[in-house]
Amino acid sequence: MLGTPMRSSYFVIAVAVCVAACSTTQHLEISSTIVTRWQDRDISELITAIGPYDTTTITGESRSYYWNRFGNCAVTVVTSREEKILKIDVQGTTQVCSAYMQKLGDSKAPSAKP
Repeated sequence: MLGTPMRSSYFVIAVAVCVAACSTTQHLEISSTIVTRWQDRDISELITAIGPYDTTTITGESRSYYWNRFGNCAVTVVTSREEKILKIDVQGTTQVCSAYMQKLGDSKAPSAKP
């Protein structure tokens, strides 16, 4: 019985490491087709497509819009002062971000419906 507490603590540590690894946010690669489709378009078109943004910030000559609704998925869009889209960034797992990816026009995103 001497080894049991030590093995139990190793098991607890292993489970904690696995949970932490599974919960980290991943950066999704957005296809160049999506970026090209939205680049230089007005941000209002994107807001119409994916819904209202949560927050926005202005930094220098650019403005950033943030969406974070579907679990652990965050979408960041950077625009010019003229509100034209310069960059789109999606962070999260493919499954969690599938709703945003579909709204952005990625036909390869898994369906959000069961």
